[in-house]
Amino acid sequence: MDATSGASWGSLFAMSVVTLIPVFIVFLVGQRYLVKGIAATGMK
Repeated sequence: MDATSGASWGSLFAMSVVTLIPVFIVFLVGQRYLVKGIAATGMK
């Protein structure tokens, strides 16, 4: 892109959503293990 052309905001937004979906799914799946790990290290 240069200064004379505009950004294609629709495609940029679509690419960012498609990129973030797998990361969000991995976070949701791994969240319970993360919470269990934090809780287990806090107890003695």
